[in-house]
Amino acid sequence: MNGSSFCFFQFVLIIIVFLVLSASELYSSQVLIKSAHQLQIESYFRDISGSKLEDLFSKWTDALISENSFAKFVENPKNVEILMRNTIMYGSNKTISVAALFMQFIYNDKTEESSSKDNCSENSEKAEDYEHNLKGLAYLAELISSLKLDFSGYDISPQLILQIKFEDWEYIKDKMVIYLDEIEKQVDS
Repeated sequence: MNGSSFCFFQFVLIIIVFLVLSASELYSSQVLIKSAHQLQIESYFRDISGSKLEDLFSKWTDALISENSFAKFVENPKNVEILMRNTIMYGSNKTISVAALFMQFIYNDKTEESSSKDNCSENSEKAEDYEHNLKGLAYLAELISSLKLDFSGYDISPQLILQIKFEDWEYIKDKMVIYLDEIEKQVDS
């Protein structure tokens, strides 16, 4: 290798290193700009809808905590409609996904209920109602957990929320963990 080809090789190598570093820096700055832009959007959205999100969070929490909450919730279609509309307007992607799954759970239950009323004994019907209510409450806890993250930035486990609801938590814990895992898998798919 003579001196001029060695200098040319060094020059090309320097150019390649410069281009790689420049591209990497450009990519990093674009990611930072997108992140900053996303934070601005989220901040603006929280400022505009903060009180509405708080109200939505409060109503969903009431649906879980109140006595016979799930049954009362499902019985009043107008309240469900308002909560769903506001959830779509103010909730995150995950919150809306959980709400959609919850509504499908309710819709499917109504369909199954009307077709199987005649085939159940009273005891098995009570057991099915109990299981159904537990799963419905698992959906509510998952929804409230997601709204808590939307509203405050705090990530609270749905299990922890359910421990507040049930004084017999240890008795139903295993079943609720299964329901919550099913819901998480549905949300992630």
